[in-house]
Amino acid sequence: MMKIKTLRLLLICNLIGSIAFAEKKPKKPKPSNLIYVQKDIERGCVKITTISFEPRTFKSYYGQYTGLSGTVENSCTGVVSVTVSGEFYDKSGTSIGIEFITKLARVGRTNFQINPAERIQNFVSVGLIKNVSIDAM
Repeated sequence: MMKIKTLRLLLICNLIGSIAFAEKKPKKPKPSNLIYVQKDIERGCVKITTISFEPRTFKSYYGQYTGLSGTVENSCTGVVSVTVSGEFYDKSGTSIGIEFITKLARVGRTNFQINPAERIQNFVSVGLIKNVSIDAM
């Protein structure tokens, strides 16, 4: 009699345990932060490569910002001044801001990043590099 009660109790515990710890369906992976990529831009012996735009996400409020980034590849004989302008658009495709950055690029690679003005960061949906100008030093 005692063995039957013990077996019933074990059976009930196993049943409750399997219900409580039932395997959950695997969650679908969340889409990663969308990054828009733009084609390389070449001006003489200077090339702007790996151009990408990363939109603002929830994580952005904790240190990561919306912005355009890329690499200046300088194959000229010396240092050049490279000015890159980025234009930012809202969801409807309306231009809401233009920002510039000027970098001194030695022969080789130099990274850059252009962030929209703080007042428009919450509204930016897409960013594109619109103009690149180069001045020899």
